Amino acid sequence: MNDKVKEILEQLEDGVKSVFDSEKYKKYLKTMSSFHNYSFNNSLLISMQNPEATYVAGFTTWKKLKRYVVKGEKGIAILAPCGFNRYIEKDKINPDTKKPVIDPNTGKVEKVKIPVDANRFRAVYVFDISQTKGEPLQLNLIEELKGEVKDYKKFLESLKEATDYKIVFENIKGNVKGYCNFEKELIAIKEGMDEKHVVKTAIHEIAHSLLHGKDNKCNNEISRKAAEVQAESVAYVVCSHYGIETGEYSFGYIAGWSRDKKTEELKESLSVIQKTSNFIINRVDDAYRELGLLKDNKTEEKGGKSLNDLKKQINDYRHNASPKYAQNVVKKDLTNER
Repeated sequence: MNDKVKEILEQLEDGVKSVFDSEKYKKYLKTMSSFHNYSFNNSLLISMQNPEATYVAGFTTWKKLKRYVVKGEKGIAILAPCGFNRYIEKDKINPDTKKPVIDPNTGKVEKVKIPVDANRFRAVYVFDISQTKGEPLQLNLIEELKGEVKDYKKFLESLKEATDYKIVFENIKGNVKGYCNFEKELIAIKEGMDEKHVVKTAIHEIAHSLLHGKDNKCNNEISRKAAEVQAESVAYVVCSHYGIETGEYSFGYIAGWSRDKKTEELKESLSVIQKTSNFIINRVDDAYRELGLLKDNKTEEKGGKSLNDLKKQINDYRHNASPKYAQNVVKKDLTNER
């Protein structure tokens, strides 16, 4: 199994690198460069007026992007600085003597006007993409996965054996597909997604629970970028192992979190990704055996075992290799590698 995982990891790295050279990535960068990073105050103003806003720009910017504000839409007011010059009078100083210059005609100190930059703010209006129509924009490197998964319900139940966290479905708004709450030891998955994306998201969040939880010292030792790369890579490897293709999503997701084409976050995490993927695969396989969906050749060679014997064997494995144990193993490996 290790050789297969290594092969999948090589495919993953090649796939991520291909994203950076794709036409889709170039269009994405070009589109994103059109949007401003708003200040905290303006972000707050936007959120107060339109909590669902995602991509916001002015009327002219939308026009350049070949999209047009729908007639009757109300703009979102934000503050924009408008610079102007004002002048103040100061004593004219002799550069040599450093003393004020006296006007020989009046006997008074000469005055000079010095320009001073100042800023005032005025209200300007921007519009969310939902208020516009026109040509589609390349706003994401990733699109939600579509399709069914073989033995979907049983596979999802088997995945639950890889984590101590409770897995639930929620009506999550926006583009977020799921999240992992370390304090409550809870994994939430967005309702209404296709089976393939549900499974991929579940594995992604399970990886977070194993690698980045509050009890894991690694949590504070790696960046958010590295954590996301690790979680999505584990999801890709495990899904690929079971014949679920997620490259169209995972490649773009990992590329979006990588610093550059060198994909350092991915390379530095390969050992962790491999060990975590193997752990999840082993737990799923054990659950599959219990459900009778996976045959154990070694068991058959011995003449077979009763279901109760098989359950006891799996329970012993779970006791000795719990998710908490997995955290410690990965944590130890990380410490040695660092």
